[in-house]
Amino acid sequence: MSQGLIPAGGRAEEDPQDELLWYVGVGSMMNTVGLRARGIVPKKSLPCVIPGYRRVFGIEGGMATLLKDDGPSSQPGCHSVVHLIKRRDLRVLESREPPSIKVDVVINS
Repeated sequence: MSQGLIPAGGRAEEDPQDELLWYVGVGSMMNTVGLRARGIVPKKSLPCVIPGYRRVFGIEGGMATLLKDDGPSSQPGCHSVVHLIKRRDLRVLESREPPSIKVDVVINS
């Protein structure tokens, strides 16, 4: 459970792989440098909060992941970054990162 995606409702072209969606970076994928190293240039990147989740580092290689935060917490959720990318870019990411899950986020624009 590492990142999330939300369809952005737009299409760059007729090819379904060019459909735009919001990708939530949780660890190194919060930084556009990490995305660009994989050949991905987001159309837009914005800060966000993921309510009800917390970020932990502990899966193999020290990668970050999200855990449901069921206990009382003084934090409003996990701070992160959403990137507007193409569906084909998500395939590139998921070939190297844990599979995406859908999460609700609050975008701070």
